[in-house]
Amino acid sequence: MPASFISSELRENYSDLYFKVDTTLGLRCLYVLCEHKSYPDDDAPLQLAENIVKALRTRVKIS
Repeated sequence: MPASFISSELRENYSDLYFKVDTTLGLRCLYVLCEHKSYPDDDAPLQLAENIVKALRTRVKIS
């Protein structure tokens, strides 16, 4: 399932992948977010939370 939840201004430092995985518990969604920061960023947890919310909203729309 091709999808990205990274805003255009953050794509230089972030990369994400969104998968649907068939497990013994049924079909599950897996969101992988990779980040590179060359400095400490106090906003990183908020940016992560925003991307997770975007992924969850998309999951709800396609279910």
